[in-house]
Amino acid sequence: MDGTYEERYQAVYAAGVRYLTRREPDAEVHLRAFLEQQSARGRLIEFGCGEGFMASLAAELGYQVTAVDSAPSAIARARETHRHPDITFLCADVRELDALPSESFDVAIDLGCLHIITEDEAARRYLAHAFRLLRRGGCAYYQNLVPADDAEAWLPGKAQLAGSWRQRLAEAQATGSFIRSYEANGHSVEVELAVISSAKRPLIQQVALLGQAGFSVESARVVSPGLNSPFEAILISRKPD
Repeated sequence: MDGTYEERYQAVYAAGVRYLTRREPDAEVHLRAFLEQQSARGRLIEFGCGEGFMASLAAELGYQVTAVDSAPSAIARARETHRHPDITFLCADVRELDALPSESFDVAIDLGCLHIITEDEAARRYLAHAFRLLRRGGCAYYQNLVPADDAEAWLPGKAQLAGSWRQRLAEAQATGSFIRSYEANGHSVEVELAVISSAKRPLIQQVALLGQAGFSVESARVVSPGLNSPFEAILISRKPD
């Protein structure tokens, strides 16, 4: 990645804040349902694991987890926080995973990694690795941002929320940064964080990218709330037998 996420982690930790993000039980409902539906608790890889909260969830549900992120600070905090014997944290770029052997995993998950890879060619490199690393018949779960217009088209009953999401994105793009409030050492602190460029791929384009990588997309939908924003696409796909 471009290092912007590493800069975010460093800024937040320097302010005395424990975590950039946190595990939110209400927001993880879609992933939990997916993981619990799998017929066997096998080997799972998470792409873009951040501080490891979803990796921890998967391990709690019985998976053997390899969790990958390119931000050294996030991986260090994840290793410190989640000392589970069935989690291995790996600091690596998801576009450069040649060291991992093919067909090593039964399940793959991505909650916000694909949408920060803005160039389609780089996204194809990443998805080629994701496809290679899954065993035949393995299942992949992607939950990523969608543009406000796409969200409104899929969920017309959420038009007001889509409008506020559109305005929020425009304001962030105009300023280049935003202020987020955190709790640190018993008091509130404000941290300025850089806006990270995201790929504005409608759901149909995300389906197309997965198909180009060789996946068979079994379901695709827009949900609200998401994990990273009010609206996200959830795509469940499989590597053909």
